[in-house]
Amino acid sequence: MTSSTDQAKGAYTLRPGRNDEADFIFDVTRITMAEYAARSLKNWRRESMREFADDTAAKGSFEIIEADGERAGLLIVERHDSHIQLANLFIMPAFQNKGIGSHIIRMLIDESHAQTRPLKLRVFTSNPARMLYQRLGFAVTDQTEERYFMEYRPRQAS
Repeated sequence: MTSSTDQAKGAYTLRPGRNDEADFIFDVTRITMAEYAARSLKNWRRESMREFADDTAAKGSFEIIEADGERAGLLIVERHDSHIQLANLFIMPAFQNKGIGSHIIRMLIDESHAQTRPLKLRVFTSNPARMLYQRLGFAVTDQTEERYFMEYRPRQAS
């Protein structure tokens, strides 16, 4: 989903990730998610974030969000026949609350409408990002002690 926006608020670009970016993936995951993972997962281990970073970099199916000449975040979207999965959207604290995440999610919502496929995600129960997803039209479809499973359903063409 390589894209960019030049609006002053939320200006960013997306570029394909490289397999030498495991350290950045680890940093953005640790900085943005460790607190929520530790609160939500009973058997959470910090090492699992390192494994996630190494696996993600090796697969290469991710995008790096850049803003102000810096790596600002990580985006992983999986496209399935039945739905679009927002697997991961992590934005470094210095770039949060600038409209970047909302813009990316709205682009995915537009894709969901264009393809009439639901957009799905999961979020830790302790993560306040759930409120953003609800404001953007996602509904909780299931939940466990650890996570909410949320879905945005596009309007069907009439």
